[in-house]
Amino acid sequence: MNNKEIVAACALGYVVVTVVIAWLIARNRPLDTIEERIARATDAPAAPPERIGTADSSYVDPDSPPVLLNRIVATDRGPVRAGCKRVLLILKCDDPLMWYANLIDKQVPYLGEWKSEGRYKSREPAGYINVVKFGDARVIVVPV
Repeated sequence: MNNKEIVAACALGYVVVTVVIAWLIARNRPLDTIEERIARATDAPAAPPERIGTADSSYVDPDSPPVLLNRIVATDRGPVRAGCKRVLLILKCDDPLMWYANLIDKQVPYLGEWKSEGRYKSREPAGYINVVKFGDARVIVVPV
């Protein structure tokens, strides 16, 4: 092999590796919400992320997976920075066929929101991802 063939093979390998990496990154990217698609189509700016009422007032993306938040908690030894997480507190359930009908006043995992459908994402005790109606639950922050 001469130098031109070696350079051409290296360039082709570089292009293939770059395309594969770009494809893997695009494949693992989370899906856009309806609001983001509409904003991109109309060239309007997307809505700012929602605020959560924690002591550090950090921005929280409701479509993100559950995250641990740092929050200052008062203890008998003084303020301590503790880990916290968001969960759903089931307040009521008008439909007895919903999976959370027997979980009133209990906490279930919070996995985000489907705003267009008016539902929270959560995980059933059986392990499946399912929905909770906005009116039936409230997002709360609890220490870990």
